[in-house]
Amino acid sequence: EGDIHEFEAGFKYYGIEIGAYYDMKTADGSAESYDGFGSKIDGNLPILDNETFANFGLVYGNRSYDSKNIILDKTRESDIWKAKLGISRHNIFGYKGVYAFATYLYSNVSDDIGFFDERYHIGLVGLGYRFYRDKIGLDKEELERYNRNFLLSGIGEEGHQKLKN
Repeated sequence: EGDIHEFEAGFKYYGIEIGAYYDMKTADGSAESYDGFGSKIDGNLPILDNETFANFGLVYGNRSYDSKNIILDKTRESDIWKAKLGISRHNIFGYKGVYAFATYLYSNVSDDIGFFDERYHIGLVGLGYRFYRDKIGLDKEELERYNRNFLLSGIGEEGHQKLKN
């Protein structure tokens, strides 16, 4: 048993987000309790047209464990690297709200106790549907602005115009 607390602060501008995080785990048996910190950058930018987006991310972090591992008699410290690369296409098959995506995730945890090293590769491919709010009282102009902002993934109309030029 235990608790995990995570805190994150960041800044997002034109589809790029830069941030830092801190996480803390308190667990029964202090050898598994840790403090962690790190930084990250994420992006989601339109490519080709207003319906296709590339997304990426990179994370570096460090975890320091509170006590010695009782079996290996050593205090752990881990360096964590994560990367993400993906593409999504909205309004596919001519249906508003239908989207497809493909994402590749990589993670490498390098621990000073080699037993705890880990590396993984994950590939995700999916098809989804986004429910629109047009049935809850938005007028046509509000709905168009809402949908456009969703497709631009937070970069806004002004940012989109700058990217197009």
